[in-house]
Parts: sequence; C-alpha cells; structure tokens
Amino acid sequence: MPYVFGFRHRVEKRQREAEDWRRKHRRRPDGRRRSLTIRAACLTRLRQRKWSASGQLDRPPVPRIRAMPVRLDRLQPEDTPAVLRLLADNGLPRDGLLDHLHTGLVIRLDDQVVACAALELYPDGALLRSVAVQESLKGRGLGDQLVRAALDLARQRGTTSVYLLTTTAEGFFPRFGFRRIVRADVPSGVQTSVEFQSACPASAVVMAADLTNPRST
Repeated sequence: MPYVFGFRHRVEKRQREAEDWRRKHRRRPDGRRRSLTIRAACLTRLRQRKWSASGQLDRPPVPRIRAMPVRLDRLQPEDTPAVLRLLADNGLPRDGLLDHLHTGLVIRLDDQVVACAALELYPDGALLRSVAVQESLKGRGLGDQLVRAALDLARQRGTTSVYLLTTTAEGFFPRFGFRRIVRADVPSGVQTSVEFQSACPASAVVMAADLTNPRST
C-alpha cells in the first residue's frame, strides 16, 4: 500500500506539471505559442538597445546647463534703466532705489544687465531689496549669487543684521539664514526705508538674517 500510494502521488504530480505546462504554453489565436511570443518581444527590445564597447548599456547623457559667461559687478549709474526694467518685469517696487545705487549689485551677461540686487544701509541694520533676475535666466543660480554678494557687502560695511520684505519669495531666502519676524522687531532706522513706509504692502512678509550666525552665507 505505501508503494501504491507513493506511485499514485508521483503520477498526480506529473499530471499537474503537464497541465501547468500546457496552460503556460497554450497557443495564441494566431497559432504562435504564448511563451515564444513573449521571448521574441524581449529579444527585440534588447536588440534595440545600444551597448558600448565595454559591454555596458549606453544611457542617454544627462542634460547639463551650459556655463554662462556672467560677471558680478557693482551697479553703475548707466545701469539704472536696465535695473528699473528688471524690477518692473518682476513686479518689484522701484521707489527709493535711486537713493541707494552706490550699494547696488548687478550680474552682466555679454555686458547686458540680467540680474540685480541692492542694499540700503542704516545705523541699526541693512535692508536687502530689489533682488530680480531676467525671466529667461531664472533657475540658473544668479539670485543666489546676488544675495550672497549682498550679504558679504553688508559685512564689509560693518552691518550685523539684514532685513527684507517680500510678497512672493518667502521660500527662497531661508537658505541664506533669513527667518520670518514681525515688523515690530525691525529697528527704527530700517523702518524709515521707503519700502517699509509705502512701497511694500502691509501684507508683505518681513524676514531677518543675523550675519554673526555662520549659517548666513
């Protein structure tokens, strides 16, 4: 009996395996076996791929942004029309800027002004304003370069705190050490700025950076 049972078990196992094979390799309506169709499709995809001489699969190169011949420079009086156009294109206020051109910065591309920023210096702090980049060049790091240069200029002038007002770029400035504050925390000297007095709406976000903090770079 044990032998008969074992033999019957092996026979049933072979029958199940045969049924599984038939189910897996049953013919398609076009007469081709399903497994062979899948295998042919895989081989076709492999043949379509390109392989290098070393046997590695060639992958398309990652696109890179071409380095631009830009130059960071101090704002010159003759740059004023271009800077005012940049501010208008970015929807930023121009009021009061002409009084602080001597602490303005620009980035030039082929001698054309494509980005700008300015500092207003006061005895109790500085105001960072007018950070604008030409629309077609946004995302290239020009704004980062300008803000870092403006903070360096503030340090050179002996300023330890920089403030700003923004209605659209609150998420951009924390990377440089800026944090959101209330208007009451802004020194009285900085609050005399035209931006605080009238140019920016009361709903604008106020931010500050402590330049003695290593994070403010």
